[in-house]
Amino acid sequence: MRRILVSLACAAILSAQPQPTFVMADIHVSPDTANLPGGAIYRFLPYVGGGLYQIRRQTLADLVRQAYGMDADKVLGGPNWMEWEVFDLNAKLPPESTAETQKVMLQNLLADRFKLVVHKDNKELQAYALTAGKTPKIKQTEGPGDTGCKSQITGPGVTAMPGGGFRIDSMAGAIMQAWTCHNQTMEAFVTILRNQVSQNNTVYPVVDQTELKGGWDFEFKTTLRFGGPVSSSPSDTITIFDAVDKQLGMKLTAIKMPLQVLIVDSAQKPSPNAPGVTEAMAVEHPKEFDVADVKPTEPGGRGGRLQVTKGGGVNFQNLPLRTLILQAYGLQNNMLIPGAGMDEALQTQYTILAKPPAPTKADSGSGPETSGPQGPQGPQASPDDAESAWQMMRTLLEDRFKLKMHKEERPLTAWKLVAVKPKMKKADPSERTKTTEGPGADGKDPRTATPSRSRLTMFQNVTMDQFAEKLMGISAWLSTPVVNATNLEGSYDFTINYSPVGMAGLSAGPNGGPPISIGGGRGGLEAAGPAQGASGLAEAAEPNGAITLFEAIEQQLGLKLVEDKRPVTVWVIDHVEAKPTDN
Repeated sequence: MRRILVSLACAAILSAQPQPTFVMADIHVSPDTANLPGGAIYRFLPYVGGGLYQIRRQTLADLVRQAYGMDADKVLGGPNWMEWEVFDLNAKLPPESTAETQKVMLQNLLADRFKLVVHKDNKELQAYALTAGKTPKIKQTEGPGDTGCKSQITGPGVTAMPGGGFRIDSMAGAIMQAWTCHNQTMEAFVTILRNQVSQNNTVYPVVDQTELKGGWDFEFKTTLRFGGPVSSSPSDTITIFDAVDKQLGMKLTAIKMPLQVLIVDSAQKPSPNAPGVTEAMAVEHPKEFDVADVKPTEPGGRGGRLQVTKGGGVNFQNLPLRTLILQAYGLQNNMLIPGAGMDEALQTQYTILAKPPAPTKADSGSGPETSGPQGPQGPQASPDDAESAWQMMRTLLEDRFKLKMHKEERPLTAWKLVAVKPKMKKADPSERTKTTEGPGADGKDPRTATPSRSRLTMFQNVTMDQFAEKLMGISAWLSTPVVNATNLEGSYDFTINYSPVGMAGLSAGPNGGPPISIGGGRGGLEAAGPAQGASGLAEAAEPNGAITLFEAIEQQLGLKLVEDKRPVTVWVIDHVEAKPTDN
């Protein structure tokens, strides 16, 4: 009895101790990335530096996963918007916080602001078992040497870059990941296979059932997917399942096993910031670089680089002036209208190396986390650094290139989504609304049979309004907003499999959308416009199986994107110098 009372007393003392919390936290819905400078670089996992904890463009499911250290697919339940709506978080850390206490702080913040209630449980989920075949093609290790597996990217389109890293041209041939393993135990090998078999934000554990003891030497290679144009044929594609079977003489077999999951019992949209928090967490970005070196690219320069460095500096290499303007102002390509005679100036490529001003004492933060995390090329830039860099880039363009622009409404080729013979499956409204790159719930991956259709986008429990809203962001085929005109009610599940812009024989038109003219026997688009061309395209796919996003939507979903001229906000360049002022 005394032991029970002591245990209860200890529990009461622990529960009475103050829980770690952020000093203050600003949570708000993320702005639309289509209108943000720098575009996709705004998606950040937690950045800790300068006494701040910052996250950009994360769903509530992402935040829960981060707070509790769970794989995304092991966070179950909750409201259906958990993987659709995205949020920004800026929080001030107390002194001497650690990675573990920061997780507890995030847990407490989610409970307070999102009213999050969770519990842990076990559930039978898919996993894989590695088994030894009759004659494994691996060799028992003999003698000393490094232990483990190392990989390198190989293929005709892989080019080493000065200073490290490499450039990839997937149109030059299949891009492979080649592995060399020495003195590798099967217990350690399955941890590598875990990443290889996992996809579509779903992590599949792999368990060792080979009964092979000790260390082993072996090599294998697989085909890498990048989602861009590819030249490989189905016969060139090597999946991890093929590699384990044919190259190693072993098997990966799907099984069910009990796994720990986190159940979201309830959650709400975040409560507003406390009074004064938004203002207190606001950042005043510097207006101009301390030093900026702007040079035209040397003839023959290849391999563009778009890198924001710690503090808000930039390392931009071999980028056209037009690209710099688009990135700095967060514009789609066809929303930038040059004046007469400006094309040559906008096509000139530049390399820009710029240093930000030194941080003030108030900006420098304190504590061990001040410097921020390290990346392969030095300290990583924070979300605030990225925002500062694009603010300073706008100043540089206006100062050094004398750039002057204004906004106005102009009729542009936009698109509306209409129903023809819908083929989508009605969704379960209790399932989460989400979109991911990769197979749907059935696990089928048509990219293996048709590598030229390297984009596979899954939508779950989405309305047609939500689908139309996302279309411009998922592919370069569309560069103007899409309007839903399907008149379809309810939510749907579906997957679209299509080729990226730039695939052999495929290129987008000047305002996005289907090509105006394509060789190789694909007719019907010369002057007919997208509505007529879509049917012509459906009848004449490329020999390698490549199809446009427009074709995929019509053939696979029974919907259609048709031209819809309407006023769109554009930026008109009034003046830009052909050469920048001297450094």
